[in-house]
Amino acid sequence: MGNSGRPIGDWREVSKNLKWVEQPAKMSGRTTNMIEIIKPKWARQETTFELFFEDRRCPGAGFTFEANRFGEVSQDLSKEARANYVDISSNLHDYKAPVLQSNTRRWVEPAVGRCYCGRAVILYGFTNTCECGREYNWAGQELAPRQQWGEETGENPADIGRIA
Repeated sequence: MGNSGRPIGDWREVSKNLKWVEQPAKMSGRTTNMIEIIKPKWARQETTFELFFEDRRCPGAGFTFEANRFGEVSQDLSKEARANYVDISSNLHDYKAPVLQSNTRRWVEPAVGRCYCGRAVILYGFTNTCECGREYNWAGQELAPRQQWGEETGENPADIGRIA
């Protein structure tokens, strides 16, 4: 796995040395704050490769071994996997010639913002709640308290919670 697959770490530790950025914005006559984004949202992609030896007796079944983009099998195989690779690659009457396969996976790492209280908030969804109780949207804008939600549109809490 490449560097793009490593964990993002503990953002509570990262956020200790960062400053609060106040960006007042008007929303329905109420001033809101935009939290400081300490880690922007980032689209990731990782491609891995493997050699696939298909069993001639059972199409679709077989063995795969981690490889590089040139089809060279990884040196990091366990002792057992290495023994299987040597056995299978020298036993091609039971297995078809290996095929190099690529697998690409894509994901988005959400942004992380620093709440007014100093804690890190992962901004992964529509509503993101800090441990202190403040709530933010996915862009880091502070939301009104939940009891005020729907005032502008005439909705009540039951309407907001209802799934259509």
